[in-house]
Amino acid sequence: MLAAVAVTIGLVTLPGLAGLVVGVLVTLALLGWRRQRQSTGAAARRPPPVHLPLTIDLLAGCIEAGADPVAALAVVARVAGRGLGETLAAVATTISLGSDPVDTWNQLADDPDLAALARAMSAAHVSGGSPVLPLRWSAQQARSSRHDALSSAARRAGVAMVGPLVLCFLPAFVLLGVVPVVVDLAQAGIGGVPG
Repeated sequence: MLAAVAVTIGLVTLPGLAGLVVGVLVTLALLGWRRQRQSTGAAARRPPPVHLPLTIDLLAGCIEAGADPVAALAVVARVAGRGLGETLAAVATTISLGSDPVDTWNQLADDPDLAALARAMSAAHVSGGSPVLPLRWSAQQARSSRHDALSSAARRAGVAMVGPLVLCFLPAFVLLGVVPVVVDLAQAGIGGVPG
């Protein structure tokens, strides 16, 4: 579809072989631009869920107040967002049914959003210490990661907007600003210098 539109526009603006060549070149440029946008979009890391730092802070607060980590996790899972809450509830259920907490938390080590939480809880279980400080640090890292991902997306949006602006305003500038000056200069050159 894109190729047909570009070739048609090329043939309408420039007749014959020149229009066909321009249409094909425009098609190739647009396809390359689309492929590049898709690859940068896929490579860009998605930000962690907005409620992840709040959920981790809530878990740290419950544990700091004296709740058992598994019980605190079950309570926090009920108020967490849909996907995150289900994951945390599954971890709490698995641990409460007798599974090894370290192995259960290590299963989340591959999830980029929950890896720091999993490491903090796993390390606290192994050491017997409180996971509150590592959880607070994990929440801050999630906030920072979200901020960085959103800032990067905003920068990409600004760069992506330049292409349409150039395609709209550059031809208008040339037609309204440059062409009249060139025509006036050409007419002055053809008519001779008034004297």
